[in-house]
Amino acid sequence: MKQIAPERLDYTWDAEKGTLELVSGGHRTLARIGETHLVTDGQENLMDGQPYMTEEGIPVMEVNALAAQVPDAAVQYDERIGALRILI
Repeated sequence: MKQIAPERLDYTWDAEKGTLELVSGGHRTLARIGETHLVTDGQENLMDGQPYMTEEGIPVMEVNALAAQVPDAAVQYDERIGALRILI
């Protein structure tokens, strides 16, 4: 998303703390490995799953919940082909 619309969002990943901070539309969203809530501007939002790290050290988080924090972004899942589209 950042490569397509860098003016619309920014993020930082802190591997030591296991936190992802997303800044978009004047709002700050924080996601943490092992916690089921995103925190946007101090308000908790429940995710469908808990973020985790793979054995290779790659963070895995619910893309739909994060993309929904970007104003005017739309997320669509196409069951026919098993693809998630983020329109920004």
